[in-house]
Parts: sequence; C-alpha cells; structure tokens
Amino acid sequence: MSLRLVEGGYELAVNPELGGGVTALRWQGRDILRPTPAGASDVLKAASFPLVPFANRIAQARFDWRGDGVELPVLPAFAPHALHGTGWQSAWTHIEQAGPGLLLALDHPAGAWPWHWAARQRFVLSATGLEIALSLTNLDETDMPAGLGFHPCFALAGERTIRFRADHVWPVGEDLIPDRPAAPRQVADFRHGQSARGERLIDHCYSGWDGSARIDCEAGRVRVTASSDARHLHVFIPPGEGHACLGPVTHRPDAIHGAAGEMPVLAPGHTQTITMRIALDQS
Repeated sequence: MSLRLVEGGYELAVNPELGGGVTALRWQGRDILRPTPAGASDVLKAASFPLVPFANRIAQARFDWRGDGVELPVLPAFAPHALHGTGWQSAWTHIEQAGPGLLLALDHPAGAWPWHWAARQRFVLSATGLEIALSLTNLDETDMPAGLGFHPCFALAGERTIRFRADHVWPVGEDLIPDRPAAPRQVADFRHGQSARGERLIDHCYSGWDGSARIDCEAGRVRVTASSDARHLHVFIPPGEGHACLGPVTHRPDAIHGAAGEMPVLAPGHTQTITMRIALDQS
C-alpha cells in the first residue's frame, strides 16, 4: 500500500507495510531520495526508514541490562551483530491522513527486546519541504534503553558534494564496531565539503554534529536538519553507487556497551521524539 502526498512542488510516497518507510521524495519530478524499486519487498531498498528502538549495531547481538542478559535476533547479512532495532522490519498501521500530513503507528509487545513499546511517525509535507517526527513510548514497567534514528538515502548528482560539521568520528575495524571517538580527518572531514565519489566505503558515525548537512542531489542542493536530541549523524557511502545515506540518530553504534549516558534511557510511560527535515537548500 502506497500513501502519497503532493504539496508545493514536493511529492512524497510512504509504504506502511515496508517497514513504515518512505519510497520516494521528489521535487518537481526530480529525486531527492533514492527511489524504491517498484514492487520491492526489501526495506533496505527503501528511500528512508525508521530506526527504533535502537539505531545502528549492537555488538554480538547481546547486552547486559541491570543484571539481566538480553539476546537479540540477528539478520544473516549483518551477523554477528543486531542492527537498527525492529521497527524497520515491521508493518506499520496507517492511522490518519489529513491535508499535508500522514500518521503511522506501531505497537510492539515485549519479546526478544524485553520491553513493550509503541512508536509513531508523523510526516508533514509543505512548500518548505518534508518533516518527519519519530516518537518512541515506553509502555513497560521498567526503564528501557531507547534509541531513535532515520535512514534516508539521498540520490546523488552533480559534484556529489556532502558538507556538514561535527566534532568527532567513531572509527571502526573490520567488525564495524567503534570503541572511541577520533578527529574527523581520521576518516573523512566533511566540514568544507567532501566528494562522495570516493573508492572506499564510509560507514561511520559522527558525533557532536551541529544538526545540519548539505548534499548535492538529483533535485538540486538539499539540506537535511534534525532536532537537538539527534546530534549524531551516521554516514554510509558505498563506493561506486549513486546514493549516500546520512542518518540523524540519538546515539553512536553499540552505545549500549559504552560509557554511562551514551545510550538514552526511557522511563515507563515516557516518550522520546526526534525530527528530521529535508528540503531544497535556499541559502
């Protein structure tokens, strides 16, 4: 099922059954996000999808939480780690469509992730771009680790330049699990603009991000911004491909094994919300 919004030159398509993902975002017919192939059943092919109740990898798909061990399911392609939570692998429910907005919901009972939680996505399209608000509510009786994020894949064009400011990057080894931050130049420093035409994979999280990034897309120069509680930006640039993923997230990969305070914690009955905005850059 595809839900569509058209407003102010922008066109948005969302498929609740495909992980609650965006399947297209265009400006005057030109792609901002990499379009999802027709009939695709793999959410990794989606233009963007939500990360909930955690973002990125959890090493070895296990962690200890206040004295209890938690074992998570593993997708073969990403073994031995758990990846991106379960929201992206679930069918969401379309709650309402009113004017330029869509609302999707997901209720997830306790299971391998041993807490009951619910999530919502609100999409608002206007003449100034797309805004997505992603929220997570702890419906359980105890505190739970709780991370959120977005995974937008931008359709690159032109100089393929990406520009943003961040304080640190989290280098990774062959296992793709970071353990300490470093200066951005140790991987790639995008402060003054960096081409995405490189021949090596970038799959790294940047922390201390200032909340704004600029990307050269098929539709033109695009800016992605995020709310103040999503100050990590995960960058995935596969070599030789025509897209790059720049995802605002609340925490770095494997934060649950990091220092106290790295992984957000949500009290019973409480809700955490982050927002992402994507629009043509008018500056």
